[in-house]
Order: sequence, then structure tokens, then C-alpha cells
Amino acid sequence: MISLPLIIALVIIFLAFNFKSWSNKFKEWRRKHMLGDKLPGPGGQVFFLGHMYKLSKDTEISMLYFDGEVEKVRKQGHSIARIWMGENLLVIPFTPDSVKEILEDNDEITKGDGYELISKWLGNDSLLTSTGEQWRQTRKLLTPAFHFSVLKDFIGDFNRETKILLSKFDEFADTGEEIDVSKFIKSASLDMVCSTAMGHKSNVQQNPECDYVVAMRGFHSILAIHSRNPFYRISNLIFNIFGEGKLLNKLIFKLKTFTKNIIDIKMAEYEKKKVVEQNRETKGPEDEFKKPKQNFITTLLQLNDKHITNDFLVNQVDTFVFAGVDTTSTAHGYLFWCLATHPEVQEKLYQEIYDVFGDSDRDIVHEDFAKFTYLDLCIKESMRLHPTVPFLLRKLENERVIMNKYHLPKGTDIMISPYYMNLNPDIYPNPLIFDPERFSIAEAAKRSPYSSINFSAGPRNCIGQKYAMQQLRLVAISLLRKFKISSSKPHDYMKHIPELVLNPKNGIPIIFNRRSTCDPIE
Repeated sequence: MISLPLIIALVIIFLAFNFKSWSNKFKEWRRKHMLGDKLPGPGGQVFFLGHMYKLSKDTEISMLYFDGEVEKVRKQGHSIARIWMGENLLVIPFTPDSVKEILEDNDEITKGDGYELISKWLGNDSLLTSTGEQWRQTRKLLTPAFHFSVLKDFIGDFNRETKILLSKFDEFADTGEEIDVSKFIKSASLDMVCSTAMGHKSNVQQNPECDYVVAMRGFHSILAIHSRNPFYRISNLIFNIFGEGKLLNKLIFKLKTFTKNIIDIKMAEYEKKKVVEQNRETKGPEDEFKKPKQNFITTLLQLNDKHITNDFLVNQVDTFVFAGVDTTSTAHGYLFWCLATHPEVQEKLYQEIYDVFGDSDRDIVHEDFAKFTYLDLCIKESMRLHPTVPFLLRKLENERVIMNKYHLPKGTDIMISPYYMNLNPDIYPNPLIFDPERFSIAEAAKRSPYSSINFSAGPRNCIGQKYAMQQLRLVAISLLRKFKISSSKPHDYMKHIPELVLNPKNGIPIIFNRRSTCDPIE
């Protein structure tokens, strides 16, 4: 039996070994609160909960609280707002200058705590979740997969999958039936990502309720629930036992199974081609012609021959599919909505399209995109009103001062919000009005480049933004060449659910009518 003196001695040794660590953590905690409480933001925080007791299980209601507090400090003339999320200090910069100071800092590229659950799916080494030197190396490795010459080759895949999408809409055309286009676009985006990034035809559009689409929907909901519960922030054990931890693991299994099956197929094809190449004694010009298109998966498989692991490969593919499907499909839906509820804008855009294509039904080619200026204005304004990624999270690795007056302690969570930036009336007068001309060259020149950060900015800007814009342009052009779209609802009918992406609360209701040659909108 262990004697009492021995137990006491062990306790003293344990306390001695941990005293310095605990002391440093306490000093950090005390300094965080001392500096954090001086920042502009609401009072009334309570120990342990901070302001989280004011949040609701309903994401929309919780966002109203955030909206109100940000608006209060904006009217007071500040550039940031502070809210305590439990013991976590959350700072929201909402002016171009305050956002610029964070995003341009090459040392502050660590993602915030909100990405913890995402790491369970995408790993800690993915382009989305990694940080520091690991992130820099990953970004460098993957950049060639988004080169102009690679993206240009995707046009054929985009055309093919878009035709399938439009055929789905055609089933409802001229019936007067109003349909939610969200699930159709989500399936089409998944098919496009699989086809372009992995050279694989997934045919999800023939099965809109496939496991991947359903699982992704559930994953987003759980992320939102987790972010609002202070007890889940304390311990994953609480989340796993009493929360949605088990369901989350099941969803992640379905998501990873979908991409892993594709990776297995592509790896087998790649290895087979390598054997053929090694056994071939001579090569002629025709062999070069038969080379497969360079895409995301082939770039990774070639890297896999050298110095990356299979887990790294899988995590990057999961990241690309996740980001490429969710954000792009949501952007498509909101663009449809803006055009459907603003017929005068839709007519002007259709005339621009007709000026390029006339009565021709030819496929779109990459060179066509340079001829569209008003289309890009419409896309940018749609993304301003309905930013697909409403929040970007950073965690400060160092104590710093921004705007020469806001002292932020180490460990501060920074919530960079295109959502608040885009609706800031100091940046965009009458911010709830859809007006593509805001992004004309003359108007855009009056604003800071950091007033529009839908694809982020600085070193961690979105690597896939050119891919997304190419897809958005092609689908919008194809849609309006074939249909007039409208809705029985006004534009302000649209309500948002801010999760990892800004989802439409009540879907995106659209009415389709087939377009006759150069048929104007009434």
C-alpha cells in the first residue's frame, strides 16, 4: 500500500513540474481579459460563458445578436467589434483598413479554433487547415494545378455538366412551377469538380440525394451547433458523448468514402499508365497526344511518386471537393436569385450574351469570357449581397496593435467577415440594393481593394478563385441563353443561414421559361 508521505511527495512533484506552465497560462488569461475588455464591444459578459448565453440554438437568431453588436460599435466610429465567446476573445474587423492589417500579415496565417471539427475531416495538413511552413509548402505544391493552361482545359467538362443541369431545369420550363434550384446546382457542382479536378464522371446529377450531398448538408449543421455551445469548446469528450460527435463521425465516413473511392480508381489508372510508359520502347507524336489532361488529381499523383503521403493526397482531394462544391454551388444559386428578381439586370446581361453568341448554339470557349464585362459586375454584386463564405477565422500567434489603437492579445480569434464588410453602409451606400454598377471601373476605383474580400486576400487568398469564376461565368451564360428566369418572391424574401457557407434559409425559388431567339424580357 502506498504511504501517505509518498502520495504527498508525488503531488508536490506534480505541482512543481506544472507550476510554471500553469502560471504562464494564468498570466496569458489575465492579460487577454485586461486588453480584451478595453476593446469596443458589448458589456454583460459572465465568467466562463462570456456572451454566449445571449446566443440561440437558432443560427439566424444568433446572427441577429452579432449584427446588432457590430452595428452599435460601427455607429460609434470604431473599426472592430469585440465579443467574448466563452473564454475565447473574438474580434471582428469590419473596415477595409482593419481587415487589410490582418490579411496582409505573412506571420498571422493560423486558422481559428472554428476549424477544429473541419480538421477531423480534412486533416491538419490540408490547404484549408494547415498553417506556418506546412501551409506554405502545400500552397506551393498545389499552385500548378490551378495554372491558366490547366483551367482552360476544363471548359469542355463545364459545358457537358451544365447541359445536364439545364436539361433538369427544362423539365419545369413553361409550366409556371417554382422550384428550389439549390439541390440541382449542388449536384451539378459536384459533378463538375469530380470531372475537372479528378477526371472522373460521378453522375451525381442523376442522383441528387447521393450520400455525399446529404452528408455535407449534415456536416454544416453540426458545425454551426458546435460553434455556439461553450461546453463543446471545453472538451471534445462532452461533444462526443452528449452531443453530435457520433453523428459527425458517421457523416465524415460517408464524405471520405466518396472521395476515397474516386482516388482508388484514379490511382489504379495512374499506376497502369506508368507501367505502359515504362514498357514502351519508343514514343511518337501520337503518344504525346494521348497524354491525360493535367488536373488536380494528376498533379497530386505525380507528387505522390516523390515526397507526399497517401493521407496528404486524400486530405487535399477532400479539401478541393469540399470547397469547390459548397462555395461555388452557393454562389451559383444566389446569382440565379439576383437575376430572377431583377429582370432589368437580367435583360441587360442577356443582351451582352446575345451580342457574343447571336442565334448560335455553339459551346462556350475560354476566349469568350474576355468579352463579358457586365456579367462580371453581376457576379461581384451578387457575391457582395450574398457572400458564400461569410466568415474567415484567424488566431493571432502574437500580441499586436492594429489601426494604431486596438491592442489585441496573443490568442485572439479574428473573425474576418465579408458579410459585415459587404453590408457596411460606410463602404457601400444603400447596401441592401442590388446594383452591379457598384463594381464598374469608375466606382470600384473609389474603394479600397480590401472592401471586397469574397475570395479572401493576402497570402491565404483563395487558390481556386479563377476556377470558381470560370464556372460561374459559364453556367450563367448557358442559363440565360436558354431560359428567362423569374420568381414570385421579392428579392428581400431571401434570408440567410450563416454556417460554414451562407446557405439560403428557404431555398432559391425560381420559375423557368424557355427563351426564343433574342426574346426580350417583359
